[in-house]
Amino acid sequence: MQSKQRIALITVVAGGILNLALAITKLYIGLRTNSVSILSDATNNFIDIASCIVVAFAFFMAAKAATKKYPYGFGRAEYLAGFVVSVIVVLVGLNFVYASIARLMMPVPVWFSWLFFWIVAATAIVKLGMAEFYRRIDRRLASGAIKALMLDSYIDTAITVMALIGFLLAGYSGLRLDALFGLITGIAIVLSGTKLLIINTGALIGRGATHEQNKAVEDICAEYTEIKYVGFYLHNYGASKSNGIVEVEYTENIEAEKIKEINASLAEQIKNKISIDIQIMLGR
Repeated sequence: MQSKQRIALITVVAGGILNLALAITKLYIGLRTNSVSILSDATNNFIDIASCIVVAFAFFMAAKAATKKYPYGFGRAEYLAGFVVSVIVVLVGLNFVYASIARLMMPVPVWFSWLFFWIVAATAIVKLGMAEFYRRIDRRLASGAIKALMLDSYIDTAITVMALIGFLLAGYSGLRLDALFGLITGIAIVLSGTKLLIINTGALIGRGATHEQNKAVEDICAEYTEIKYVGFYLHNYGASKSNGIVEVEYTENIEAEKIKEINASLAEQIKNKISIDIQIMLGR
């Protein structure tokens, strides 16, 4: 396993362990206080554990050597695992939406405690620290998976703060705000899971290049007056296993050696820009 993959794997495993500790803490407090907003926040942390497992699995599979049966490696296993996790996330989110609506209609008491309030507040600080940790690692590795965990951690910090507000107001106002904040968190979980479901389904089917990737390739090709950019076709086989074909048309009366030189330069620039191995195909 390469150094970059090892660092990424250690980072993800450490994040999973911290998420487990946060989830168990919030689950205990949610059960003790009967707070649906804290329980839904705890569930969100359990989902984060599943996300860490998927990302760790992706790095592990990406590190495996290709075989004769699987010549492009095992990177797409990440999308399969991500698809399963996203379905679970949606189902869990819908369950909390249902539970929160039921509590809005038939409220139950929430037992507020300043001790539990400050413990949950401390978990928000820990989650913010995790986001900063992921950000530093991402600056070093430039990993899309690590960046996703970073963004998710920032969002989770906001969700925890929102759950705390609902817990505090429910304890002192007597209103059904705990259930309302639980409903908001449940909807956020459903939306997050739906987004993951769409992304992983598209990847399994074989989605092509993104708008950003197409734009990057087109801009690089525009630097060469000898060619006309025709199209970019991406074959995505998972993390670090993407191959692409760039189709170009050359101007008339250009020498074969010059074509080879430009092709090599194009492939190198695109590889450095978007980390994809490229083949240049002539359009004429």
